[in-house]
Amino acid sequence: MAETALSQSCAAFQNEVSTAYWRRVEQMNTTEPPAKLPDNVSEKPLEIVFINHMGRSMDPVNLCALESAARHNPTLKITLHSTNATRLQKRMQTWRNRINFMYNSNRQFGEDRIEFVESNFTAAFDGTILAPWYAELLELNSTLFEAQSMNLMAAYQLAVMWKNGGVFPNAKFVSVNPLPPLAERIIAFQSYSGENYFGDSFLSLRPRDALIWIMMKKFLDAFRYKRNTPGWHYQLGPSLNWAIHSYCSETSPPAVLCTFDPRSGEILFSFDDGFSAKTERWTNMCPALNKLVNTAVGLSLNKPIFVESAWNTLMDINCPVVLSSFAPKALGLYDGEGCVTFEQRAQTPGTKFLTASGEEISESQASVLASNIPKRINFLLFNDHFKNLRYLCSIESAARQNPDHDIFVYAKNAPDFLKESVNWFLHAEKRNPRLRNQLHILDLEWDDVFRGTPLESWWRRGTWMQSRWPDQNLGNAARLAILWKEGGVYLDMDIISLNPVSGMGRSLAWQMRPNILNNAYFSLEKGDEFAWRMMENFVSGFNGTIWGRNGPRMVERTHVRYCRPNPALQLLNRLTGNPSQKMCDFNIAPSERLYPIAFNHKKSFLKPARGSCDLLKTMSERSIGIHWWNKGLKGANVGVGSVLETVMKNHCPAMFDAYYPDEIGFFSEDAIRTGKARYWRGYEKNDGF
Repeated sequence: MAETALSQSCAAFQNEVSTAYWRRVEQMNTTEPPAKLPDNVSEKPLEIVFINHMGRSMDPVNLCALESAARHNPTLKITLHSTNATRLQKRMQTWRNRINFMYNSNRQFGEDRIEFVESNFTAAFDGTILAPWYAELLELNSTLFEAQSMNLMAAYQLAVMWKNGGVFPNAKFVSVNPLPPLAERIIAFQSYSGENYFGDSFLSLRPRDALIWIMMKKFLDAFRYKRNTPGWHYQLGPSLNWAIHSYCSETSPPAVLCTFDPRSGEILFSFDDGFSAKTERWTNMCPALNKLVNTAVGLSLNKPIFVESAWNTLMDINCPVVLSSFAPKALGLYDGEGCVTFEQRAQTPGTKFLTASGEEISESQASVLASNIPKRINFLLFNDHFKNLRYLCSIESAARQNPDHDIFVYAKNAPDFLKESVNWFLHAEKRNPRLRNQLHILDLEWDDVFRGTPLESWWRRGTWMQSRWPDQNLGNAARLAILWKEGGVYLDMDIISLNPVSGMGRSLAWQMRPNILNNAYFSLEKGDEFAWRMMENFVSGFNGTIWGRNGPRMVERTHVRYCRPNPALQLLNRLTGNPSQKMCDFNIAPSERLYPIAFNHKKSFLKPARGSCDLLKTMSERSIGIHWWNKGLKGANVGVGSVLETVMKNHCPAMFDAYYPDEIGFFSEDAIRTGKARYWRGYEKNDGF
């Protein structure tokens, strides 16, 4: 019965898109307007205006917004304002020629159905409160000017709206129907991070509208406050919300400012499951598609888009010229089965249990394997200050994948960590109410940690200071003491959990065969004899001038001495008190379980995710976590849409609720090109992970 209903909704959708388009256009052109329009309704606008906020470049997929607007509104002029408009026209020449052939055959709009307008900033800002701001910006160095290109275009849009008014969809707004008779002032209402938000996806405002003036004031306030702040972000949407909430939440708000139509679904459609709309075959989304074409004007397009998905189908219907003019890769269209698998796995955390050998087992079998391992995951943060927000992903992902484990963070500066992470915690708790009882932040007190262990004398004598990296070596030592005293799992702060840890049982993990057992991961019992032997070896073999000697190499030395002895060592162990055979009764997981991307290949984290779907799928199916080599990526430009950003975005959603991508250290192509990414302050000098 469900299949019958689905097939009926698909048939209805196909019938609607094949016949309704021309029927609606005909009705729009022939239906007589009522004798008197309501006071709050005006005639249809004469122009739809798009602003290219990307400055000199433009993503070809955004041309779908222009084409769909032209397709569904044949009597309205379509204008695109952009810097380097002439160059942009030449780049899009094939598409423009086809657009004119399909939608401008009678030359109703002159030579071009869609007019490209060079952004004239001086003329636009003249006579507005933005003029002094623009003059000041011109005097600043060119790097800052380029880095603020998106906000420069946002200010430009405010000035153009103030002077001309009109309908302003953003460059991601894909029209699926003609514009209806519009209220004079329409603002699309949408949900953002679970809260109501006035979006900038669709604005219809009058010339010299008081609301636009207030938006300009709020824009300037934000710029003055944050212009020297690294990671300063796009301000058009926030300035709109600040304007409305500042003036329209009063008991008697100004009518001239606050009388607008806050439309939502009938203007800006939103799929209940945006992920499925981008990834599932469109035939599985027919009820939603049918609702879309019958109720809404359009929706915002988001990449990546998989072939034959609902998004791909909407593009095929509403902007066919775009699809015929550009290669699928240029539009972000790809056969992303591996990416789908990865994202689906991320949406069901705590369900895939892997053993150290890679066998998938049930949750009950995993519980048996880990029966002697305390249900706690330990993290160590030994920096003086907490700056690297990416570390929150390690905590969040571990909590998501292991809801039955307590998460302990030993922080050298716990008050600073709590202060800097409070925004993330509030968002994470909304998604996972158990987190308040699951997460424990503890002061990292070296005296307490080392007391009663072989490391105590090493600490008290100050041997740890005889090192080029004293903080890192204190951290190398502390994890061993904590594991011996408390047991459980230890993870470095740059390991993102992709699957639960229980199935691993008592285990270590190879970073690289045959001789590197990394100390970024342990799963050991409380009072574990191997942890004690590692502490002894740490002290006896300590050398603070060789990187890795007191970390991975120490683990390997201990393993070789006690668990892979040659005949001579076997005799020595018997004479000196051979440790129990049980000490070596643990599994050693292959590198793919926690180090699927080797240190030497760390730049794979910087590659676009859409070209790495097979890698993402393999990691989701075969890895407990991924070590992303924080120290090795210092200074690297990590882009939005990269493998690392994609992994974090899917496994740490609360972190992305709480912070903008550039605050976490993920930047757009424009920001990387103009050098803005270099200003990220997420690292601390002693950041050793």
